[in-house]
Amino acid sequence: MKNEEILNENIKLNQENKILLFQNEEKTSELEKINLEMQYQKTENTNLYLDQKNKAAELVIADKELHFQKSEKDKRAAELVIADEELCFQKSEKKDRAKELSIAYENLLIENEEKEKQMIALKIANKKLHKAEKFQKEYIEGLEKVIFIISHKIRHSIVQLLGLDILLSFTKNSKEELIKMRVFFKKSVTGLDICTQELTQFLDKLKQRIIGVKK
Repeated sequence: MKNEEILNENIKLNQENKILLFQNEEKTSELEKINLEMQYQKTENTNLYLDQKNKAAELVIADKELHFQKSEKDKRAAELVIADEELCFQKSEKKDRAKELSIAYENLLIENEEKEKQMIALKIANKKLHKAEKFQKEYIEGLEKVIFIISHKIRHSIVQLLGLDILLSFTKNSKEELIKMRVFFKKSVTGLDICTQELTQFLDKLKQRIIGVKK
């Protein structure tokens, strides 16, 4: 009886052991599955971490790039402001230069007008000078002609009259000689009259020529 009980007890223990072993195998299998799942999750988490880390690094790089672009834009904006100020300054300088050129052009026109007036005045003065020189030439030539008439023709007649006067004063002349002297006297007086008429006509002509030169 006892042996049967022991046997039954052993059988029962074996069955329980088999059940425990099966349960243990199932738990082991579940643990392996759980471990595999955990490793998979760990791998996924690692990959996710690496992805997030890479994305974070990319975001840092993008942020730096964005800051760099912003800095470049700020520099470009500052350069554009400076260029705009320079352009405004150049525009103002051009306006001032245009005003200066306009004033210089007006002054040049005034100077040209003054020069034209001076040229006209100079032409008039030259014309007057030419007339004065011509008048002086005509006047000198007239005086030379008058001097020639006086010194040669008139003086010749006067010298003849003076010679006759001397002859009449210092000699006793016969009637025939007096007649001859009278002929010479009349000839000298006639010559003197002709010379004075010639001189008068010449002076009239000279006057008309001088008046023509003055006009």
